[in-house]
Amino acid sequence: MTFPDAPDGLTLRPWHDDDAPGLLAAATDDELRRWTSLRVDDLPGAHRWLAEQHRGWADGTRYSFAVHENGSLAGHVVLKRPDPHARAAEIGYWTAAHARGRGVARRAVQAVTPWAFARFPDLDRLELLHQVDNPASCRVAVTSGYALQRTLAPWPPTYPGEGHVHTCPRAAAAGTARLGDRTVRRLGFGSMRLTANPDRDLAVRVLRRAVDLGVDHIDTAAFYVSPGGTLGVGTGEKRYAAELIRAALSPYPRDLVIATKVVAAAGDRPATAAELRARVEHNLRLLGVDTLDVVNLRLKRRDTASLGEQFAALAQLREEGLIRQLGISNVRPHHLDEAQAIAPVACVQNEYGVDLRDPATTTLLHECERRGIAFVPYFSVAGTGREAGAAQQTHQAVSALAAAHGVTGHQVRLAWTLRQGPHVLAIPGTGSVEHLEQNLAAGSLRLSAAELATV
Repeated sequence: MTFPDAPDGLTLRPWHDDDAPGLLAAATDDELRRWTSLRVDDLPGAHRWLAEQHRGWADGTRYSFAVHENGSLAGHVVLKRPDPHARAAEIGYWTAAHARGRGVARRAVQAVTPWAFARFPDLDRLELLHQVDNPASCRVAVTSGYALQRTLAPWPPTYPGEGHVHTCPRAAAAGTARLGDRTVRRLGFGSMRLTANPDRDLAVRVLRRAVDLGVDHIDTAAFYVSPGGTLGVGTGEKRYAAELIRAALSPYPRDLVIATKVVAAAGDRPATAAELRARVEHNLRLLGVDTLDVVNLRLKRRDTASLGEQFAALAQLREEGLIRQLGISNVRPHHLDEAQAIAPVACVQNEYGVDLRDPATTTLLHECERRGIAFVPYFSVAGTGREAGAAQQTHQAVSALAAAHGVTGHQVRLAWTLRQGPHVLAIPGTGSVEHLEQNLAAGSLRLSAAELATV
């Protein structure tokens, strides 16, 4: 079994019997005894506690790690899952007195979180509980990516005061990044493929499941429609992805960011300001909102000389309050310079992936990181298949990594994509709940530098 990858200076490993003296020394701290249930008063007691941790590993209910910092015992972190069929598990921790104030707890929790999601693919979320009057634990939870979810009533005598429950959904395993003035999880959802299947109820289930698993960034467009539309498939009445999003999720969660896009051309000519306004208003109606979170200006051709006139038209709509933030899509590096001279750019959307590494887009990816702009690649899974669907081509390195980690090639492609920079936001799309869950599980897949170099 693999163990959590810890930040520099920390090591997480299962407890050993020879940890007993260090455990006893840590357990005598009054502050630790105040906030935790740890009660170890002598060496026999330490060995009994260690035996309990070993039993937890053996029966699969408790996965305890000794946390060492530079060779010294600094704390403890544990994944508690007494019910192997439960969709949630609990994270617990404590820090030795001599190691406090150095972020040991935060780093340990951040290390064990992706490990837990990778080790148990059926987990939807992790929970971290603490007493309300322990603000230090609240800070650890929040800075580790666990949002405050609810308050628990007292349960004396074990818990005489109120408690906080913080949660970390599966989508959070990939971390967060800035999308303009918002912070979103790096694994989002692309809605293009939702319309291919005429089963509207299935699309609604996929969208609601995505949000349940922590997705807070959804990509869409008014031209994501079937029959016809971008995919060129489908039968029956027209189904707009944006309408399906509205049916599934409205009223929208406060933290949800929906990004849409409008094409900068009308046939073979540039779109007029009036045409762009009409497209923005169409998106507003489909989504049932007064303001669009993000609108990307999508070039029909990347070799278009200029996007200035069309981007300025969208900037005017932003000034009027119809759009909150702007992005650009299917562009070259010089387009970013041109757009930023007109208005702030929150994101850049270009095709990019293992099989789609255009040198100009690679340059753009790195330039976005330098400027603090989100880079949102599409077709990261589909590859050269693009609208036709997930890549069917065989990639030897991807296949080898998938076999080594016991995952799918699609998950390796997504993990590779996320490793291209901390500013990269992935938006894999699907019309299947099963594939959605597989995509989000890729957020906990960690590829080493050596593995990345093989792709």
